[in-house]
Amino acid sequence: MRSLGKKAQKEAYKRGLEVLPEVLALKEFASRKPSIQVTRDISRQQFLVGVQRYLIGFYEDSIHYTTMSVEMGLLIRLNGELSTAQKEEIHDRINAKKDPISFTFGYIFGMCKKHDLGIITDAKISKKIDDIISTRNT
Repeated sequence: MRSLGKKAQKEAYKRGLEVLPEVLALKEFASRKPSIQVTRDISRQQFLVGVQRYLIGFYEDSIHYTTMSVEMGLLIRLNGELSTAQKEEIHDRINAKKDPISFTFGYIFGMCKKHDLGIITDAKISKKIDDIISTRNT
């Protein structure tokens, strides 16, 4: 923050106050060993990087990292819910010579919305993720 001018420091501080409740809420989800080595913590780390970028005014970077946070969180949950056979099927479809699928954020999100997995069942959360994808795609 010292490398920012006084006006930019004040703006960063103001933005920091805006996102403080969300950042503090992450403590609930922190792993016991706060380390990037813990797979389930990658999503939280990406979110914090996004917050840092937001604070210093790099808004596009912020959108990228916070979106990546949601995508990684869904991917981690999906990995925990899918059977080995289901994962192998996805792998085969990605690598198919004819009509391969793209394992994108939208595809991951669609899989998480499937009722049999029970990962995303709340319509409000589903709408928020749709909005995140839409914002990222602008």
